Amino acid sequence: MTIDFAAARQCLHVDRMVPLHVAVSDGWLPDTLPATLDDLRAAGYIITEVEGRRTARSRGVVTVPVVALNAAVARAPWHSNVQVLGLAMGRRRLRIPADRVAWFVEAHVTVRRTNDRQTIPGVVADARWHEKRPDAITRSWYVEYSSGSYSRARLKTKILAYGPNPQVWLTGSDAHADVIRDLIADLYPGLREVRVRTVDWTAGWAA
Repeated sequence: MTIDFAAARQCLHVDRMVPLHVAVSDGWLPDTLPATLDDLRAAGYIITEVEGRRTARSRGVVTVPVVALNAAVARAPWHSNVQVLGLAMGRRRLRIPADRVAWFVEAHVTVRRTNDRQTIPGVVADARWHEKRPDAITRSWYVEYSSGSYSRARLKTKILAYGPNPQVWLTGSDAHADVIRDLIADLYPGLREVRVRTVDWTAGWAA
């Protein structure tokens, strides 16, 4: 079997970075043998590792082999890469296809610009999901990945910034997911377009 480079390109332009064994599960990477990884490198992709915890409160540190779209993505701070990997797992959990029109990652963006081009701090969603509904209407969701490091006050700020629009929250902890659900219920009682999902950015990898 050979690498499906068309599928690899489509996946990595959407996700920016994925664990190698997830690429195998997706079907476009046949295996993680050295020769296969050399073929990925020859095509311009970066094979590297991301070290971190599944959540901010996890005790164990894992090192996950990943493939990145390019060197700029691979060089991003580890917390940015953890967000990107969490979003990649979330897209799969939500069964969203690898389509940049439907799923657009912005986790690497930390500022927004005003009309006069002045750079100022701003709240930027980690991703946007443009859901095509059966009635042909597109519903846009704000997507946020939280490792569990945010305080309740910071979570409330983000929830208020995105709401009452449709929101997806992804996190590595069931307990943290419950905190997010409770905050959203308090801030926007009755808001139906909310999805909170637990995902594992390490994808079960144990070094």
